[in-house]
Formats: sequence, structure tokens, C-alpha cells
Amino acid sequence: MLRAVTKNPSRLDIAKRDIIRFFDASPRRVYRRSDLASILTAKRPEWRLAQRTTTDAFIDFLRAKTELRLVELKSKRFPNILRYTWGEVSPYELVLSLRPGAYLSHGTAVFLHGLTHQIPRTIYVNHEQGPKPRPTSLTQESIDRAFSGTQRRSTYIFTYDDWQCILLSGKRTGRLEIVTIEGPAGELLEITSLERTLIDIIVRPVYAGGVYQVLEAYKSARDRVSVNTLIATLK
Repeated sequence: MLRAVTKNPSRLDIAKRDIIRFFDASPRRVYRRSDLASILTAKRPEWRLAQRTTTDAFIDFLRAKTELRLVELKSKRFPNILRYTWGEVSPYELVLSLRPGAYLSHGTAVFLHGLTHQIPRTIYVNHEQGPKPRPTSLTQESIDRAFSGTQRRSTYIFTYDDWQCILLSGKRTGRLEIVTIEGPAGELLEITSLERTLIDIIVRPVYAGGVYQVLEAYKSARDRVSVNTLIATLK
């Protein structure tokens, strides 16, 4: 008589409940592959995982037996970007993972601050450049030259489902006037403050839907904006 062979559960299977509890308790919902590798290294002793358990094996297990999902942000000009999500994740949370320290800005900030009734399908996310030397002088000629040409637009464009994400390389400000708000799905999002948003869209109206939308945003903000904060931020 043939006997059924019972396969012993793997150490990952044994630790599954603790692994799920860890990810459920984490405020983070979007991960890079390197993030998952770091978690595996840090938690390996606690979860009693074998040293031969690789990052790929860990990720394969999570995708097969937990809520972890692979998401791809696609681009026509740049390599696609892969992220792993845990549970329901908003597109705003997803695009904030494109660069460390990134924050939502311009037209997206206009919408999230309630300055427009439109629901845009384009998300603007800003990643500050490194420090650069400041110009020693500003001439009328340089100002005229800057405003005579077509306003530059970022080509770092990625798509996810029916969303478009535009990654901006903004001037280094030391994350000036970056605040945390609650998004439409109750998620916490880092975003430019109301006052900085109003300044940013004046400088780059193309990232806010054009000058008409900028005017409408200013009208909507007139009873909420702090003029003192606006001036201080501008300076």
C-alpha cells in the first residue's frame, strides 16, 4: 500500500503569522526590493529563517502567500520601476516612493489642498536637486532670456493604471514648507504647504493646468492663506 508523503512546512510557513503581523503593523505600504532585503536581514533571527533563505525566495513567498503585490510604473523613455505594495495603496503613496525624500507638489498639491474641484489624473512629485552655487547677480537680460523661451517640462513621466506621474527635479530648498496631510483614502502624504504651493504654481503654471487654473487656486485660497507665511516662504 502506498502512503502519502507529508511535506514538512518550511520555516517561512512557520513564521508566516509573525511576518504578516509585522507588515500589518508597519505604517509603510510601498517597498523597494532593497527594503525587503533589509527586512529579511533584520528579522531573520527573530523569525528563525534559514541562512539559505534568499531575498528572492522571501519575496516569492510573500507574493504567493500574503498580501504583497508587485506593481510596475512604466515609462516610454526610462527603465520601468518596480515596487511592492502591501494591501490597498493609493497612487499618491506609490509615486512618493519614486525617490527618497520626495513630496507631492504643484497641481497635485492644489487638488489635495482643496483649491480646485477638478480631479486630476496626473500626479506631480518633487525630488530636490543637490546644492548648487547661487548666482552672484541677476540682470534684466538674464530675466528676459529666461521668460522668452518655452517653459521647460520634465520628461520623467511614468504611468500606473490610468494615472500619469511626472517626477520633477526641483530646486534645493531643504524641504521648505513640507507638511503631512491626510489623503483621500486616509493615507498620510508629504506635500508642499498651502503657501508654498501658491508660490510654486506661479513659477511653473504649466504644472498646475495653466494660468487660469492658477488664478482659480488663488481665489479659492484667499480666505485660508497666511500672507506672512507666503512672504516668508518666498524670501
